[in-house]
Amino acid sequence: MKIYDGVIDWGIKRARDSKMIALGFHSVIDGLVKVDPQKIDNLDLTIPQELSALPDSIKCIDDFWKGLIFSFVNGSALQLMIDSKEVYEWIMKTFGTGTLRLGGTSANMAKGLVPFPFEKILVYVYPLKKEIANLFPNSKNLFVVGKNGLDHPINAYDGEGVDAIHWIFEFSQGQSMTINGKVYTCPRSNRFIASWNPINSKLEVRDPFKSYVIDRAEEISHFLVSGFHIMQEVYPNGETVEDRIDKLLEFVKTVREKNSEMKFHLEFASIRRDRVRNAVEEKLFSRFDSLGLNEVELSWVARDMGYDEKDILNLDVERISQIISEV
Repeated sequence: MKIYDGVIDWGIKRARDSKMIALGFHSVIDGLVKVDPQKIDNLDLTIPQELSALPDSIKCIDDFWKGLIFSFVNGSALQLMIDSKEVYEWIMKTFGTGTLRLGGTSANMAKGLVPFPFEKILVYVYPLKKEIANLFPNSKNLFVVGKNGLDHPINAYDGEGVDAIHWIFEFSQGQSMTINGKVYTCPRSNRFIASWNPINSKLEVRDPFKSYVIDRAEEISHFLVSGFHIMQEVYPNGETVEDRIDKLLEFVKTVREKNSEMKFHLEFASIRRDRVRNAVEEKLFSRFDSLGLNEVELSWVARDMGYDEKDILNLDVERISQIISEV
């Protein structure tokens, strides 16, 4: 308890001493759906036994079921992007929006930070519509860059509409479902996320946020970057993920030149597409000061490095420590 109290005190002091905290580039609306196994019983599906057998994105309804069932059977967190508008419409028709709440890595980080004594928390939200603006906490230290400078999201939104949604299918330890005549029991409470967000898939840093951060870089002490998991390998206009990450690096380089003391954190999230994940690993890992991953995400990085991913999924602490030291 003494160690815990000391860490809390240290963290509160660091928060008070910090300058503005910037968060980009992934804010969205989440739709929370509680999984009812009885509605899924007796599906005729082939269950992926390994992560490598999963689709890299959801292109058809069968891909959706594979991701959900794999996540349920293993009690593992998993996120897959929806590439098909038809599948997006089918999920909407089948499950509805669920319970709407604030989502996206950047927005959730902002929500988690506002209770702490940070003077200013600046979050990137594009497009900033009324529906998502209303989901942000009413906190005096939370800001977006609006037409008239810094303001709370609810005072800066432009229009209405839900342009993107990330469905979160939550399941609980001990729930059971029958697939192809066999009963599977979920070993650990977790969630499967199916994400539709084509509008932000290029991870484009738009104005007025971009100009504000460059002009006021000296006022920012920490920058937390996320959203790589919604990127595509090749875009309809011919751009590649490498092209888009290079543009992001140009922005990061410009900001670093303005403020060399700024700390950059990379939140990995579930980058299922191999080319996207490899581009992030090769181009960005060495450019950031810290890295955030869960056990599934770390297992993918370990596999890319030539290690057995099962060591991570089995929570082998020694192996996890070894791989993290080499990332």
